[in-house]
Amino acid sequence: MNPNTPFYIDHHPSELLLDGEWNFTYIDNVCDEPWTLDYSHRAILPASTYRCLERAGILPDPYFGTNSKQYEWVDKKIWYFTRTFTISDTDGKDVFLCFDGVGYFCRVWLNGTLLCTHEGMFGGPIMEVGEHIRTGENTLIVEVTPPVPRASKEHSAEIVPWNLCRDIYTSNGDFIVFGIWRSVRIEIVPKTHISRPYLFTQSIDGNTAKLRLSVELADPQVRELDVITNGGTKYTFAYSEALDARTSGKQVRIRLTIAEKDTGSLAYTSDDTVEIWDKKYICTNENFRECQFFETDIEIKNPRLWWPNQMGEPNLYTVTLELYDDETLIDALIFDTGIRTVEYIPSTGHRHRTRWDDYHFVINGRPIFLKGMNWMPVDFLLDISDEDYRWALELAKNEGIQLLRVWSGGGMPEDDRFYSLCDELGMMVIQDSFIANQTTEAWNREVLQSQVCQNLYRTRNHPSLALHTGGNEIDPYALNNDAAMWVISREITDLDPSRKFWRTSPDKGSTHIYRDMEPVWYRKIYGQLPFIGESGIHSFPNAKSLRQQMSREEYERPLSNIFSEEFTKKNPELHNHFTEFIPDRIPRMMSRASMISNIRGITLPDLCEATQIASCEFYQIMANAMRENYPICCGLLPWVFKRAWTTTAIQLVDGLGDPIAPYYYLKNAYAPLSVHLALREVTYAPGETIIPDIRLLCDDIREWRELTVGCEIYSPTLECVRREDFACDITPEEYQKFFAGTPFTLPEDYTEKYFFLRVYAENSVGLLHQSVYWCKALERMADDAFREQYRAVPQNNIDFDKGPWLKPQICSLSKNECALTLLEKTTRMDGAERRVHVKVRVENHGANPIFPIKLDVVEDKTLSYATDNYFFLPVGNSRELELEIRVQDKELRMVTLEFSAWNAKTQTIRIDL
Repeated sequence: MNPNTPFYIDHHPSELLLDGEWNFTYIDNVCDEPWTLDYSHRAILPASTYRCLERAGILPDPYFGTNSKQYEWVDKKIWYFTRTFTISDTDGKDVFLCFDGVGYFCRVWLNGTLLCTHEGMFGGPIMEVGEHIRTGENTLIVEVTPPVPRASKEHSAEIVPWNLCRDIYTSNGDFIVFGIWRSVRIEIVPKTHISRPYLFTQSIDGNTAKLRLSVELADPQVRELDVITNGGTKYTFAYSEALDARTSGKQVRIRLTIAEKDTGSLAYTSDDTVEIWDKKYICTNENFRECQFFETDIEIKNPRLWWPNQMGEPNLYTVTLELYDDETLIDALIFDTGIRTVEYIPSTGHRHRTRWDDYHFVINGRPIFLKGMNWMPVDFLLDISDEDYRWALELAKNEGIQLLRVWSGGGMPEDDRFYSLCDELGMMVIQDSFIANQTTEAWNREVLQSQVCQNLYRTRNHPSLALHTGGNEIDPYALNNDAAMWVISREITDLDPSRKFWRTSPDKGSTHIYRDMEPVWYRKIYGQLPFIGESGIHSFPNAKSLRQQMSREEYERPLSNIFSEEFTKKNPELHNHFTEFIPDRIPRMMSRASMISNIRGITLPDLCEATQIASCEFYQIMANAMRENYPICCGLLPWVFKRAWTTTAIQLVDGLGDPIAPYYYLKNAYAPLSVHLALREVTYAPGETIIPDIRLLCDDIREWRELTVGCEIYSPTLECVRREDFACDITPEEYQKFFAGTPFTLPEDYTEKYFFLRVYAENSVGLLHQSVYWCKALERMADDAFREQYRAVPQNNIDFDKGPWLKPQICSLSKNECALTLLEKTTRMDGAERRVHVKVRVENHGANPIFPIKLDVVEDKTLSYATDNYFFLPVGNSRELELEIRVQDKELRMVTLEFSAWNAKTQTIRIDL
């Protein structure tokens, strides 16, 4: 029995799921008679071992305070899990025991018999266990050996990306992922059954879509898990003696139906009689016999296409494959699919090197600028509920994201629920493989093959899956890495040829950018770059989230200087919630934050806010610059969408699932109809002249008529000193319109102060889109030599240790009168949790614009996202906004919606649940 089989066993109607209650124990050394152990602890699986320890009451919540330090011993133990289950008669059936994720090393016993030793945590072992199963009660025991820390020499031999092993220098810190962390199941199927279907769209021509289906047909002549697909020269010469397609005399029928998922309306049906081949004639070498393939071409008239977010509806079809023996239904497989094509064409920029790829995505024949994001696991402990997955992916949809790159450093191909939700929500996926920032000379290639193949079989029918990559930030051309890269690319070519493969990210014209510079440099020095695979800056999570993960005493204690040696000693819990606390990275974040507030002696909530608002400017201008440069630049994937736990890091959604301020600025920059300023500078000299370069972008599915595009300039006291409007129409085919504003010379008294620029698009209905920028006029920029040097090449951000500071400047203005009104409210259940959807109106009755307006729910164990947040509201204006509120606390009967701004009086509304 090969424990590293490349074959995946699908979910069949007769499946027995072994999720639920197990018992576990742990000891210092391996035990070859694990049935003699005392299994005194209870676990609910699937779950990683950290979570098992917490739920069993052995250790406290590892995310709180410095509790993770108490888990330092867990990877030094050997872990054993056991449960019993009951099976009815299995005569004449194949019985497969399937582990969807256990690791890193494991041994498996069934009824006292050692079945296998297995390596790898992303699928397997999968075994045919019919000869070991009993009618009635059976006992299963699983031994788990953790992966070693990243600093160990042995780590190089393990296929465990860095974010799942202990590494004190990166975001995982004390965390390490192992255990039975995905489902365990038993599949009981007839000896003749169907396996591993593959359905993809070949073409869409007018009102006809052509699809191709292949499915494997197993029968008693071949033990499918014993099939050899990589047997060297003997395998490649397997048909040299003969290939005689002679039938066995046995026939079966395969019935295929494809129906619209939402309506049930039948789109296609077929019923085919299939002759079972006599395998001893197909391949005279019995060692290389394989399952039979059934293949067919499908035409669907007037297809309802699957479209990514913002491009149309992600229409889905339900595919049902039924296998009949005479008139008896003996097996079935059901899965969803979507009809769509993804093509890749060259960008319009110049080619600059030998290895240069095509990054212009064309979806269903429609070319797009790809609005993407990098994705890491929702939860470090891989304890992800249905509600967690839906919430995170709804946040991505709300932000305007069209594609998520499942990052290999994050450690795993995602759960089936992830891909199904991406299908439903119109989210395309780039799937990284397992290599991340390392070399692979010690990797077992057979283990790698099985891990790659099992996940390809599992995910390849999802329309959301757009392409594959070999891994993250590696040299795919280096000796030994090239061998692993060959295994990955070979299996993708064989098992999923409808999708493109990138060797790594970055490579071939794509790049990762992490530079400490003003964001306008993206416009200045990356004009010929076709694709950005990663870029982002650090910020703190929401203070509300940190408050729930720290002791109240440390949360409220004055912060030590983050640059000082005493910081880690006097702020141990905060330090423990800090990704990459590395001396050369902290100044990047803090120098940006120093533009917002005086960071010396700042409180923790204010520091969270300052780092986030500074990040807003970065993400907005970066995305503006790349979008306006389309189709030379054809896509952007900022780093990173959500953190796997509450930590200071590069992020748009914090570890608890709460969006932070830059989430909304990237959302604004990703809007289908958007207006922005193509700023060349954000730092000016008093008396310098600005010519507003206004860009209106449209990649909407609609055209827009009778628009007014305008530009406003505000003084440091938020007085509007210039406004001009332009009338226009725009269609998606035009994509971009340019408007040159009237030159504006900054007054000499704009010294050591911020001034504001606002551009907007509106029609007769009201405001459609706006972008706001806070630029600074500094006395030092009046020095010609300093200004010339500062603008000659990218510079590190200035540390504003003595100001000017944005927040105090706005807070010094009079507090505006405003109104917050609840317009609508609906409540529903999402699984075990409550969701509240509200519509509110915000009105500015004051003498100055209000900024930044923040809407938030006050109570702990609540999350929310809005149609807009942290925005600018001019005098006399109002906005209607919608908020989605997730209530995780079952005891709450009311939540408080709070409106706040730096220069407005705080307002609250109590909302009954």
